[in-house]
Amino acid sequence: MTLDRIIHETKDRPNNGLSDNNRRLLTTAFNGDFSAEYASYIDLEKNANIKNGKIEIIDGTSLGNKQLIYLLKGSATFRITDFSIFEDPNVYMLSEGDRIIVPERALYELHAEPGSKIFTFNEKLSNYSPYNWDNILPEGFNAKQAKFAFLKDDFPLGGHYHKYNEFFFLINGEGNFYFKDTKTPDALQELHLLAPESKLFVPAFVGHKAFLKKDSLLVGFTEEPYISPEHNDHKIEGDSFYNLPTGK
Repeated sequence: MTLDRIIHETKDRPNNGLSDNNRRLLTTAFNGDFSAEYASYIDLEKNANIKNGKIEIIDGTSLGNKQLIYLLKGSATFRITDFSIFEDPNVYMLSEGDRIIVPERALYELHAEPGSKIFTFNEKLSNYSPYNWDNILPEGFNAKQAKFAFLKDDFPLGGHYHKYNEFFFLINGEGNFYFKDTKTPDALQELHLLAPESKLFVPAFVGHKAFLKKDSLLVGFTEEPYISPEHNDHKIEGDSFYNLPTGK
């Protein structure tokens, strides 16, 4: 198997130019170079049915369905064999922030260490899931970006709207989300309280601002890739929405 068939990539995390005064850290599993109709979250700290904190996934992907595996925390060994080549398996050692894009026809095994946190993404949604975990994404949602925010301090996020749908999953921590419908000037602001494993759908043209507590970990999915603040983030001019209390 050659590297043009499978990608092993380390995504920059510390000091990557995306942090804000060392109070948050932003990273992505994919942004425009992959799309997903299925996403699952595997937490080896919480999953009691994984013996000795180990997980082994063996998947024959004969469905014409590429997959992406992103190691959010921990370490893992990944073995993969391409159906179409029948070479000996390739072995990759994964650490935090690494990802693997699995081609359409492959067998693979993933062995992760205790305490690891893993996201798996499928390009297409099907009735078959090798992981037996529920799909995080809402029905009909096609993610073009998966982004993660690690909060090192209480910190606000957002304060804008998008012209496409967005979806959030709070892995751990807590926070408040405020909504404002930009197409209805007199609409009241909505408050959504988030606890661990909360899900929140943000429709297009709905202004949103969040205040997350220290040590929170939030993943956001968007139906368009992120290009720049000017292209993706649209402000609500002259609105008190941006002066909401932080909830501290």
